[in-house]
Amino acid sequence: MKSLLLCVLVSTIWFTWKAESQSCEGWSDASSCESQSAGNCAWLNGLCRCASAIELDILFGVDTSGSIQESGFADLRDFLAELVTRDIADGARIGFTLFATYINESRPIDFWDSAELLNYVNGLTWTA
Repeated sequence: MKSLLLCVLVSTIWFTWKAESQSCEGWSDASSCESQSAGNCAWLNGLCRCASAIELDILFGVDTSGSIQESGFADLRDFLAELVTRDIADGARIGFTLFATYINESRPIDFWDSAELLNYVNGLTWTA
């Protein structure tokens, strides 16, 4: 199962690269974000975010088992929070499947409000 998740993660990163997206986190103010990024970024809620017109369906498989330990889960949650805050366009539909001993389709793929999405990710807990 972990190799499948790794494959999904690598595929997502590759697709992002192939779609010629760029990191928008280098811009620290609204003017630079929108003017110097060639239209690839937009200033939203005090952050420079991806303004890609590419709409994606993303399903995150989140390991909540004992094998990753609590510190590993905290790292995973921090990674997801960073990803949903800065690197995913607002038009994306996102879902979450949590797994440990059992699989839990926590949230099916759907559109999210930015604040709701970040709140959900920050509320994920390690269940081992």
